[in-house]
Amino acid sequence: MTYPVGTVILFFSLTIASNFQEHLKEGLMIMPVLLFIPFHVVIPFTLLCIGFIKHRIKKQKRCSHPNGCSAFVCYPLPQMQLLPLFFYLF
Repeated sequence: MTYPVGTVILFFSLTIASNFQEHLKEGLMIMPVLLFIPFHVVIPFTLLCIGFIKHRIKKQKRCSHPNGCSAFVCYPLPQMQLLPLFFYLF
């Protein structure tokens, strides 16, 4: 993987900017729009929205059993809540 990626990077480094002044111009004018705004604004905002949606869906799926169990599956009898503990013992 190193040689193909290195070859691609070398090719783009030679074709994107022909001299140092052009490289600085690209770094100060073009890259903030292409890289910094998406990585610092768009991606975090998208992840924040996804987190809120997942939290809301998880909150709606929670059990509303009168015993107040916090699991996604409600057991009708208190003895049945101890059933998963037996699997850990054996």
